[in-house]
Order: sequence, then C-alpha cells, then structure tokens
Amino acid sequence: MDIFDEKIKVYELMSNILNEKRELNRQYGCLQERLNEIEKVLKSSHTKTDGEKKKVVEIESQKYFESKKNMRNKSYLDYAKVARQITHILKSSDVPLTIQNIHSGLQKLGVEVSKVNVSNNILSVG
Repeated sequence: MDIFDEKIKVYELMSNILNEKRELNRQYGCLQERLNEIEKVLKSSHTKTDGEKKKVVEIESQKYFESKKNMRNKSYLDYAKVARQITHILKSSDVPLTIQNIHSGLQKLGVEVSKVNVSNNILSVG
C-alpha cells in the first residue's frame, strides 16, 4: 500500500466518522424531543402525583425506621449465649487459647462480634 492509498483510506475513515456523527446528532435530537414530551406529561400530572409521592415517602420512612429497629435488636448479643460458646471453645481445646483464637472460633460458630469487643467487653466481665 503506497502513501496515496493510505491517504484515500484516511479520507474514507474521516467521512465515515462524520456520517456517524450526523446520525448520533439526529438520534440525540430525537431523544431530546422525547424528553421534552415526558417533561410536559409530568408537569400536567404533577398535582395527581403529589399525593402519591407523599405516600411513597411515608412508606419508605416507615421501612427505614423498621429496619433501624430490627438492626438495633439484631446488634444485641446475648451475653449468656456468647459465654456458653466461649466455654465450649475453651473446653474443646487442649491448650490455652489467645483472644484471636477465641474470636476465630466464635466466627466459625456464626457469632458476629469484633475482636476488640471480645477482649474488652465479654472476657473482662467477671
């Protein structure tokens, strides 16, 4: 391929890019018109949707407060239950365990508690 053929190819590619740009501009214009139509419909039905929006906001806020309430209840660990599980972990071991080992044993049993919480709150009570 000589330099003139390459020049022709470059012009063809540039022409294709311009054609694609025209098509994209046309599609953009159509989408913009559709968006304007949607905005007009929304403005005309604005009064009807105000009541619906308030209901949706109330429902969402109720769901939020219920989830916060449930999260508070789930975040509470029963000390007696955790103590029994720690006792089980310690009795099943032949050697004394570190806090890290106790923490990993609790995680294996499905107790979600931080290592700091194990050392500061659970093991220090007594």
